[in-house]
Amino acid sequence: MARFIGYLKGARGEVSRLGTPSSGITATAQGWNIGGEVTVSVDQDGNDVVEFVLTTGSNARGFKTIVAQYVNGKKVA
Repeated sequence: MARFIGYLKGARGEVSRLGTPSSGITATAQGWNIGGEVTVSVDQDGNDVVEFVLTTGSNARGFKTIVAQYVNGKKVA
């Protein structure tokens, strides 16, 4: 059973994907020089965790920096 749902909309329309507690769900959007990634998952205590990550984009496979992390709606990082 799905616990998470994600949507993506681009030039070819909108799609959705489902994620389970064991798979989580990750969405990535990239420009040439900067990008972002959002992951929604379940931690070992059963809490929903959302993590926002800044990336170097599609031009370079470099760093990933966590910009924010929330557990059950409360910011922890």
